[in-house]
Amino acid sequence: MNHKRIKQHKMDWKIVTEDDQISLHDHTISDVYWGNDIILLFDDGFDVTKENVRNKTGRHKRTGAAYIILHNAIYMSGIKFLSDDAEKKVNKEEVADIDLEVLEFSFDSNNGKVEILGDAWDECLFCKLEFKASKVSYCWNEFVDDAWFQDWDK
Repeated sequence: MNHKRIKQHKMDWKIVTEDDQISLHDHTISDVYWGNDIILLFDDGFDVTKENVRNKTGRHKRTGAAYIILHNAIYMSGIKFLSDDAEKKVNKEEVADIDLEVLEFSFDSNNGKVEILGDAWDECLFCKLEFKASKVSYCWNEFVDDAWFQDWDK
């Protein structure tokens, strides 16, 4: 996807919020777009908790395709944790080839650190990616279903 189309696509989102009442757990980053902003694409969406100000449904909901924008971002580092207890660095070019199933996503607005923990790549048990960003925006157009954890306690 070229950068011009990405910029146009960003403007087309119906909902853009910095409210981090979002759950990325068990959702896959399907692509990464590099520029002044780093964009994480979730083809199958992510979950918006009922506490999020942009979710008026009273239920935890899953979105359709969605973006996370890491504003004014840089890639800091990545580590693959291998089955033989070894660690392997992940370079920026490798990040673009991942299908990372997110286990945990965090953004510390005090220092700009974004940390993504997840499952990826055949050879690794676990992966950690770190970025720096000035802020994080969550973007989507619609809710398509309940979140996987909506009726978890029933």
